[in-house]
Amino acid sequence: VPFEEVRKSFLSLAAKLHPDKGGEDPHRFDQVRKAFEQLAAEHRPRDEPNYQRASLKDCGKAAYSKGDYELACEYFEQAINEGVPERSALWSNISAARMALRQPRKALEAADECIEAEPGWLKGYYRRGE
Repeated sequence: VPFEEVRKSFLSLAAKLHPDKGGEDPHRFDQVRKAFEQLAAEHRPRDEPNYQRASLKDCGKAAYSKGDYELACEYFEQAINEGVPERSALWSNISAARMALRQPRKALEAADECIEAEPGWLKGYYRRGE
């Protein structure tokens, strides 16, 4: 089974099992997440040490696409805290989620963090202008 199919299956299952989404057993969610992280580590390219942490970004994207913007923010913020290298993209995603939650001040703060992380990336300025 290609790893991309495993990743997609994990995202779908994680969205169902997450405690904030009505998952009945938070330990089951943790077990599934740890199993996926182990699989991700086994498939991680040698030159990409942050691949395992990228699963947090994937979880955030899945939550965002399902309209769970608060959960998406939690995943994106956790990815930032754990050192995923694409900080500007994560802050941009947080800004978009905060706008969807009708939290313009928090969206603006996230846009400013995006600009600070990568001043030359125009999307940060776009988010700031929203």
